[in-house]
Amino acid sequence: TRVQSYIEARLGKTKEAERADTGDVIDRAASILQAVDHALSQDILQAIDEKSPALGTDLRDRLFKFDDIVRLNDMDMRRIMQEVNMDTLAIALRTAPMDVREKFFSNMSKRAAQGIKEDMNFSSKIKLSEVEVKQKEITSLIRDLDGRGEISIRGGGRNEYV
Repeated sequence: TRVQSYIEARLGKTKEAERADTGDVIDRAASILQAVDHALSQDILQAIDEKSPALGTDLRDRLFKFDDIVRLNDMDMRRIMQEVNMDTLAIALRTAPMDVREKFFSNMSKRAAQGIKEDMNFSSKIKLSEVEVKQKEITSLIRDLDGRGEISIRGGGRNEYV
């Protein structure tokens, strides 16, 4: 890294190094937003959206990823299932880890789960990029439901029974 520092001092940072630094900053910002109160993080994200919608989207993508669905409680999952298009879900689950698949399957009827499993097994191959788009659609839907207070992606909190 001494060599890298010397080169950067002489020539300036490379484009790759600048992108890596930006990525690190966004990861740190996402970590901070996860640690603060939900209402405050929403206010911060809204302010960021006003200045840079792309940055706001990038932060949201890092705050809650498709694989994080396993952390949601079953009540929230059932609410999500009311909104998710089953064709979208069948595509999104193709590359999902087994625990994410099971989270969805356990929160739907056996018949619906069987139908999605059949769609996944017998439909034609699709591009990975299309699967990723469908996963982002679902995570966006989940973030919208969270933003409206209908579910909680942080766990516990308003949907906890006492």
